Amino acid sequence: MTFIEYCNYRRVEKIKDSLEHTDRPLYIVYNDFDFTPRYLNKIFKEHTWYSVKEYKGKFNYKADNPLYPK
Repeated sequence: MTFIEYCNYRRVEKIKDSLEHTDRPLYIVYNDFDFTPRYLNKIFKEHTWYSVKEYKGKFNYKADNPLYPK
């Protein structure tokens, strides 16, 4: 694993944590990590096989919680 691959892996892990445990809009996530949406989706999909939006919809803490209606 190269240094860039490792950095991207760590960033994706932090983004996953942010998507799972907060309910912030995606554009704020993009700004927090200084990525363009296109580049972030590319990197994220390489590591998780999901787009950022799909991942947030599937794994967010509100996704299957009956206390938070969709």
